[in-house]
Amino acid sequence: MLVARHNQKHNQGLTLIEVLVTMIIIAVGLLGLLGLQAKSLSGHKDTMDRKAAAELISQMGERMRANHLGFMRDEYTESVKPGDPLPAGPACGTATSCNYAEIAQLDKANWFQGLRKRLPDSGAFIVTSPGAGATMVADGQSVRITVTWREAQDAVFTDDACTKVGVTNTKYRCLAAEVFP
Repeated sequence: MLVARHNQKHNQGLTLIEVLVTMIIIAVGLLGLLGLQAKSLSGHKDTMDRKAAAELISQMGERMRANHLGFMRDEYTESVKPGDPLPAGPACGTATSCNYAEIAQLDKANWFQGLRKRLPDSGAFIVTSPGAGATMVADGQSVRITVTWREAQDAVFTDDACTKVGVTNTKYRCLAAEVFP
């Protein structure tokens, strides 16, 4: 009987320590899962931003195809850095009452507004240039469209597409594409 009481006293504090150790292990595991979910959400946001940038580049390419004369006369070249004011729309107001240059101005004004709505603190660089080996257009012209937007976290390096247009802040990401209207 004396032996049974001694073992019972010895085991009384042991279960409390076991419970505390288990709670600490569970807490560390939950914190790890929380960190993993935060990284996953960050990756999802980056994917959605890249998708939006690709869609916007495609939209500008379609606008240029619709106003091919404006494209051929280099009316679409524009550079707007993040934070810069957006280009103003033309005085003519609607595409039906505008000439090719005013339609290009209207296209750019509407496109840049859409860009800032979908990717706040963003910019874009539209450069029309003769493309080396560009065979899709008779005169070999293509357009390089680079969209830049701000990410929540700094990257370890500067995005190469951003460096080519002069954006060196590591918080910005860029997507560049060559378009043949």
